Amino acid sequence: KNGKGEFITIPEGTLDDAESSRTLNLTLNPDGSASGTMTVTGTGDYDLSLRSQLLATPADKLGNLAEAFAQGIAANGKVSEVKISDAKNLDSKVSLTMKVSFPAWATKSGDLLLFKARPDQTAGQFSNPLSREERTYPIASGAHRRIKTELHLSLPDGFAALSLPTPTALTSPLGTYNRAVDTETGKISIKTTIVEKKTEVPATGYGELRSYFDAYLKAYDESVIRKKS
Repeated sequence: KNGKGEFITIPEGTLDDAESSRTLNLTLNPDGSASGTMTVTGTGDYDLSLRSQLLATPADKLGNLAEAFAQGIAANGKVSEVKISDAKNLDSKVSLTMKVSFPAWATKSGDLLLFKARPDQTAGQFSNPLSREERTYPIASGAHRRIKTELHLSLPDGFAALSLPTPTALTSPLGTYNRAVDTETGKISIKTTIVEKKTEVPATGYGELRSYFDAYLKAYDESVIRKKS
């Protein structure tokens, strides 16, 4: 600059610069099928990845790309009316919005409807990554991101709540997990926020991290159960 050079440290980005977001507004039917809309967006690397996918996909193939996102929510997801923001406009984050339908978003068992307390129903159970009893070395994490999901679900008439998820707030040196649950007549909203921190945790904190992952996985796999009246 002005004929002189200097070394500077590029500051770390904030969580607002590294966020992925998915929002689903669905109507659940008595047979377990569901339909509605889904919006995918993000900032930083997530925005860059989604933007490059949209720019590289021909207009007549956008439905295939959107369907891949839908099938990450529930099996055999179908998509129609795909809308994207201006992916060439680098001054605003890109978004992908679509109409979705799922033949079996929830599981029907007799008079019961069961589904996970989160938008995606395809993810299976996970094991605690910290499986050993003790650790000798520190745990280093290079992740620095925030993952947000919102599920707004209109419920079928004639079904009462048999089991509802609880609001949850978990904290560890590696990150946090928060789930907010709002219920009203005929509707339930579940919002989750996962924060992963770039940090290093000494081996003495291993037990605390194991307990955090156990609690997180238990909360992540919690279900909602509705029973036909």
